[in-house]
Amino acid sequence: MNIFKHELKALSHMLIGFTLSILALGAMFYSMYPMFTEEMDDFKELTQNVPEAALIALGLDFDKMGTFLGMFSFLFIYLGITAGIMAFLIGAKMLSKETRAKTSDFLLTKPRTRMSILLSKLLAGVVAILIVNVASFVENIIFARAYTSDSEFDLPKLLLMSSSMLWIQLWLLVLGVTVGVFFSKLKNPMPIATCTVLGLYALGTVGTVIGDEKLSYFSPFKYFDTTYLLNHDFYEPYLFLTAILGFIVLGVSSFVWYHYKDIHAV
Repeated sequence: MNIFKHELKALSHMLIGFTLSILALGAMFYSMYPMFTEEMDDFKELTQNVPEAALIALGLDFDKMGTFLGMFSFLFIYLGITAGIMAFLIGAKMLSKETRAKTSDFLLTKPRTRMSILLSKLLAGVVAILIVNVASFVENIIFARAYTSDSEFDLPKLLLMSSSMLWIQLWLLVLGVTVGVFFSKLKNPMPIATCTVLGLYALGTVGTVIGDEKLSYFSPFKYFDTTYLLNHDFYEPYLFLTAILGFIVLGVSSFVWYHYKDIHAV
């Protein structure tokens, strides 16, 4: 069994668990969409005394949630965080598990270069991410067709907004790999993945609340912001370029460090 197949098989349980969680989360929120549209005024009245900062943190914008895409933008906060934790976890465990199991030196005795090993593992992670994104997008299409008329159904916009989850996951996958390469003895990456993803989301939210746009440059959730996409045809250019630059820097540093780091034999 080659490295790619072995890695994909090792990810299967995590992939199934996160995919079902994301689909269940989407179904739960989408099922509330008719209630939101029918009782929008009541929700506004109930939350009129809630601080604006709290509403922003929760993604509650009632002026936009009356449309399906607006509802999706609200839902995406929770989808993005869940999917982001999955991606970071895949990246962080990718190499650290070999160190914990003390099988790194055995793996490197095979006629494979370090770069080919890392690429095979990365490819398995990307495939897992693509699977969960396809499943989520199909769900989005099904509910969009169920809740919108033909004139309101905007497939290109929905596709663009749905793709934000893919880009966020790929970005956090590389960040997770970087953490796994530099801190290869991680015993339990889950707390680190959860805290990192929530922290990055919080940075972007705090920046929005206090009006400090500089904080957005440290949050992948702002690089691919679905709320911004509601009123624009593409991501904010400077943040998008920052995402590309950060992705390249993290990727290159991971490959270089893994290529030259010492792998201790058992």
